Amino acid sequence: MPRPRPPHLHRETNRHGNTVWYVRLGKGPRVRIKGVYGTPEFDAAYRAAINGELPAASRKAAKGSLEWLWLLYRQTSAWTDLSPATRRQRENIMRGVLTTAGDKPLSSITGAAIKQGIDRRGPFAARLFLATVRGLYKCP
Repeated sequence: MPRPRPPHLHRETNRHGNTVWYVRLGKGPRVRIKGVYGTPEFDAAYRAAINGELPAASRKAAKGSLEWLWLLYRQTSAWTDLSPATRRQRENIMRGVLTTAGDKPLSSITGAAIKQGIDRRGPFAARLFLATVRGLYKCP
């Protein structure tokens, strides 16, 4: 016989076919539980939702950092005017850049630092990296 599910825990399958878990106490709001069912992270998130604690808020980028500029750029019309394929490509490029230099202040990102980023890449990746950085710094 399968192990019974904890109380107030509901499973749903979304339109993409993924299983998502929610906690709902009575007629209150649903709180989504992220993670894989049965893992310690899932259990901790479940206990936090039962106790009424809010899920951990996503951290904000420090003002004046590269990540902050990237988040602002993604809200401009210059970003939304790009095709979805170009946006996905630039997001993939910036994902790596932000992991290494996302918290750096914009004043520390010089032409020499961008040149080093170009030199670390192959010719095609370097061209795309340069186009991404140009678009980032050209945004109004």
